[in-house]
Amino acid sequence: MFGEVQALTNQLSTFRPAASTGRPCRAAAYFRRYVQYGKDIEVSICIYVDVDETIVRNYGRKRIPMPNVIEHIKELNEQGATLYCWSSGGADYARESAAEFGIEYCFTGFLPKPQVVIDDQQFNSWRNLIEIHPNECADNTIDAYKEKIMSKVHT
Repeated sequence: MFGEVQALTNQLSTFRPAASTGRPCRAAAYFRRYVQYGKDIEVSICIYVDVDETIVRNYGRKRIPMPNVIEHIKELNEQGATLYCWSSGGADYARESAAEFGIEYCFTGFLPKPQVVIDDQQFNSWRNLIEIHPNECADNTIDAYKEKIMSKVHT
């Protein structure tokens, strides 16, 4: 059985989607986690990423990519995060910006930022929500984010 699982893991690890960037598909990361822990665990974490002043700095008409954030997005995608790109400029702007910097494939969807949120709780009271400034992305992983969420829940 282990040999069959290992063979499937190897096969998934080398699979590249049609619009390949040369990186393994997200399913391979999920499957590796499943095999590593030997049980079905929740691996994915849902992360919303802003465009302006997060993925790209805007100086007049000049757009300067933020390479640390872009690399972090790629890493989170490889780790199996469910990523959404959103912007107050709208869903099309978010998609176009992600495509401009070669990370469109990382995102599950593109959304406008909400103008009204109808919820029984304010954002700052959500026990499983953390905010990360773009300058704080370096060296963070899905596991690091989960730990930060858990420490917030238990405080």
